[in-house]
Amino acid sequence: DTTTITFPATPTPVIETAPTVEPTPALRPFVSQVNVVGTSSEVSVALSRRRFETDSGPVVYVALADRPVDVAAAGAAAVARGGPLLLVGAATVPTATIEEIRRLGATRVVVVGGSDAIGEEVIAALRGVVGDGVVRLSGSDRYATAVAVSRATFAGGTDTVYVVSGRSTVDALGVARFGRPVLLTDSREVPAVTARELDRLRPNRIVVVGGNSVIDARTVELLARAARIEVTAVDRWAGPDRAATTATVATADRTSLRTVIIVNGHVPAGGLAAATLLADPDTAVLLSGSMCLPAATRAILERWRPSTVLVVGNDPRLVATIDQYRSC
Repeated sequence: DTTTITFPATPTPVIETAPTVEPTPALRPFVSQVNVVGTSSEVSVALSRRRFETDSGPVVYVALADRPVDVAAAGAAAVARGGPLLLVGAATVPTATIEEIRRLGATRVVVVGGSDAIGEEVIAALRGVVGDGVVRLSGSDRYATAVAVSRATFAGGTDTVYVVSGRSTVDALGVARFGRPVLLTDSREVPAVTARELDRLRPNRIVVVGGNSVIDARTVELLARAARIEVTAVDRWAGPDRAATTATVATADRTSLRTVIIVNGHVPAGGLAAATLLADPDTAVLLSGSMCLPAATRAILERWRPSTVLVVGNDPRLVATIDQYRSC
């Protein structure tokens, strides 16, 4: 049988320009500050500024803000290579993103996703900054794109592979922080391109993110067979709902938690910018509802008692949810 982990927790950063909301009495014993941050691309730039020095010249990874599985794969590669992840639109690059690439002194930008996700307009804009240093990693579909990123980043294999649903929007949150390959599967079968990559990587361990309804037991067996490992070497990180699964991933293999990034679980794209931030051992992403905080999220806040909470997005309902500490 696979090992099932059912939930733990962890988080980090403060974004200088974010407005601050006075914590409510429920949060005040341990939360000193609640900051509201903006769109996913704005968050990615702010986090890059926080973590990377001017003219440090890292490899910059770029992904589409509303393509969670591409962001997860790109974020894992960014963590592995020690660079930032910046998010763009399908046909546009925000001015702040261009300015951040210039500030970093980057000469190489890796764009994750095919032309169906990120158009040639974006490639042209990036070439205007780094010239011929723009590389696109993509495949015929999202499964093949994840494999393309894995092959380019982990040529020598790896000890652990993280597998998420190719149809996931929130399960992909958080796995990038481990800096290991993120591959995709369907719920009841393993795509051939994913199976071949598992065979090439030959990991000692696979971590499947999501419950049986997302990735069933038979698929877990097929993943183990593709990697040529025993099914007992496959762990499943899951909870009874999306918020609990996200909490499980967020807190796995952590020893501390100072900052929590809270994202609306019904509109998770805004939190994907946190992928590279999650390499920080004191930071994690948790989910809220549109109008309430799920039990798993509240449990993490109360157990780990982070000092800072970042609320991604300018939705006043989400801000009020955190401010009033409403239960679902």
